[in-house]
Amino acid sequence: MEPAEYELMHAVEDRMWWYRGLRRLVADQLARALSRSPAAGPVLDAGCGTGGMLRVLGASVAGRPTVGLDFNPVAAGLARGKAGRPVMSGSVNEMPVGDRKLGAYVSLDVLCHANVDPVTALKEAHRCLGPGAIAVLNLPAYAWMFSAHDRRTQNARRFNRGEA
Repeated sequence: MEPAEYELMHAVEDRMWWYRGLRRLVADQLARALSRSPAAGPVLDAGCGTGGMLRVLGASVAGRPTVGLDFNPVAAGLARGKAGRPVMSGSVNEMPVGDRKLGAYVSLDVLCHANVDPVTALKEAHRCLGPGAIAVLNLPAYAWMFSAHDRRTQNARRFNRGEA
């Protein structure tokens, strides 16, 4: 993403309806799924940006460690400060996580980025997920909705049902 977009996200993500609604939905559904899952291991917010979702996850998945991963070191630093959780710098294309170590993988609006290969990133997620682990993805839809915001956030693709 463009550097200014990280600053904007950091400033508005706690009060903007889109972020608040998505995070509450993801956190509630993930907590429910994890309560029935035999999966052990931490919850990874893959592409955690400036840390808003990571903070919500930390409060929602009681008893499970949460950790973030972001490609941009500035975003990773902001996320550490906001979420109070460990955040690794790295790519979802080649994650610094051991095989079958994760209890859950959360990736919101990341597979669409220009520097992400969706197939490679999903293979990496699969490699890192332990038995019975949960994966939660959010993907931007419909190419006809591509906008200036997509350009600023360096989105290279939007998905339709067949692609998802």
